[in-house]
Amino acid sequence: MARNASLASLLLPPLLAAGPAFALDEGVEVGVMVDRSHLDLRSGAELHTNRLTFVLEEEVQPWLALNLHGGPVLLTTRNNPATAGMDLTGYHIGVGARAEWFRQHPLGLTASASYNYQQVDDEIEIDSGAEERKATITLHETRGELATLIRTPAVRLQLGGYALYIDGDQTSSGPTASSSDIKIDQPFGGFAQADFRVDWTGRISLRLEAGARQAASLTFARHF
Repeated sequence: MARNASLASLLLPPLLAAGPAFALDEGVEVGVMVDRSHLDLRSGAELHTNRLTFVLEEEVQPWLALNLHGGPVLLTTRNNPATAGMDLTGYHIGVGARAEWFRQHPLGLTASASYNYQQVDDEIEIDSGAEERKATITLHETRGELATLIRTPAVRLQLGGYALYIDGDQTSSGPTASSSDIKIDQPFGGFAQADFRVDWTGRISLRLEAGARQAASLTFARHF
């Protein structure tokens, strides 16, 4: 027992006295995110997505921020005959809310919820232009997250889990017209995120996800 108390007395004071915890100033944050993800569908098909996302977030309460986000999308599929050989392009747009508690302490808690709409399509010629094959994929994505925060003066770490619900459809026209629903194979996963302070108003963030959505993203953001 004495040994545990001694260890705590050595580790806790430097953490608590290291300086102000990483909590960005109030106001508006503008950011850009590069995101690459992989989704397994119930049908056995796979979606591989590359997205560029522009984010505008405003703190409306000391503990609550709302955001708008969107940008271009490039999507390819695997094990999906209707979209074989296609590079589907389009856009995504959405809204979100993020809450953060115990902001002035080294340990905290954060939760978020978001909705995102995505639409991509492509068409290719068949038999030297005599016929065309076209496909469109639309996705409605709803997401909730809960995570613990570890803050130091220069870095903020998040470790948590998420629930993901996707409702979408795929339509194709051409020699074999078809329409089908899109559902993901599993609804839950976990993530880790590290936010590195560039200066008092900027950050660079690296995020990794596993489970329902396997993804990696890099974000550059600044407060105004």
